[in-house]
Amino acid sequence: MKYSTSRLFHSKTRQQLSMNIKKQCNKKIYNQRYQIMSNNRYDTSIRSLSTQKGMNSNIDNSNNNDSNNKQDGSSISSFRWEDNHNIMKSTGIFHAVTFNMLAPCYKRLMDKTSGNPIGRRRREADSDWRPRALKTLDFFEKELLTRYHLISLQELWLEKEYLDMFQALLNRLGFQLYSFRRHPTRKEDAVAIIVKNSILQVKQSQHVHLCDINNRVALILWMQHVETGRNIIVANTHLSFPHNMFDKVNQVNQMSGLLEAMNDFAINKCHCPNATRIVMGDFNVESESDVCDHLRDEGYYSALETSPPKLIGGSGNPIFASSNSVVTHRTHRNEDLGVDHIFFKPEITYHDDINVDTTFATETSILPHGSPCTIWDELFTVSDHRPVGSSFVFGKSEN
Repeated sequence: MKYSTSRLFHSKTRQQLSMNIKKQCNKKIYNQRYQIMSNNRYDTSIRSLSTQKGMNSNIDNSNNNDSNNKQDGSSISSFRWEDNHNIMKSTGIFHAVTFNMLAPCYKRLMDKTSGNPIGRRRREADSDWRPRALKTLDFFEKELLTRYHLISLQELWLEKEYLDMFQALLNRLGFQLYSFRRHPTRKEDAVAIIVKNSILQVKQSQHVHLCDINNRVALILWMQHVETGRNIIVANTHLSFPHNMFDKVNQVNQMSGLLEAMNDFAINKCHCPNATRIVMGDFNVESESDVCDHLRDEGYYSALETSPPKLIGGSGNPIFASSNSVVTHRTHRNEDLGVDHIFFKPEITYHDDINVDTTFATETSILPHGSPCTIWDELFTVSDHRPVGSSFVFGKSEN
């Protein structure tokens, strides 16, 4: 099913933003509209989430992550599983990862001696793309498909031979591929979501057109966790590259439209408004950005902030990386940035005045495993992006 976000911008403010977007490229005006509501921009403790049982009166909103003195589900302080496992029981888990594959139709051919691009328009698709494709297949089998149940892909090349290679691997390992091509003729790639059939059951999908400029789209899936029956709404997208202020405003327009499409999909199509929601993909912005602030304003939490990847150490006293120091992408400008994200909005379900079910993040990491997370891994040649993975635990409080 296709969905256009042009139907969504019905308020006067959004109409003005769409009609006068070039005039509104003044940073001061833009920040006034999308300013963060919390004084702490990266506070990962529970923010205001409305529930039928009065979430704000029952949840500890402090930044104290010590769970030793907590007695029940009313004392959840964050959506990090490690902070709550003493008061919550795990009823199920699934693992999710996002990865921009760098489609051969976009990978520039480089001179081996100088390291410079060979011509402005020369791409790997015009040469022998198979060696890197085989490396990518091997990486998929060893790093992604062995652990993750939900795999969000950007720049999946739709050339038949290339796609058939991946489809054969997915079929053999029990995965299903869902994709949405960015444009039927002008673009050769798609956003896609790969699902492990034995863990997650897909119920319905929706295609979302976010922006006609450079054909930005999103793919939304409604799925149920097989073991627990919990509902999950997942969206995968690849936002515009921020060449200028116009693109930066447009990026927030795209994300705003996607979140409204997810709301409409959850309420009117799936009839599960309280489903856990996950937005994944290549946002083309870092954590300190208006796009990510908009997600936070809408009640979403960054997996990289909630459960940061380990920088040093094992299970004893590890040191964690901050979200704004993580590197997931080396750009065509030779910049090392963290632009690949997983954001989640936990559902809150009360069974009585105390006991609660919700979703927690844990074990967020930058792949491949063992790769440094705060600098670019020079040995990683599969793509110019590295995957970001996280695990999600369904927790239930018990007295």
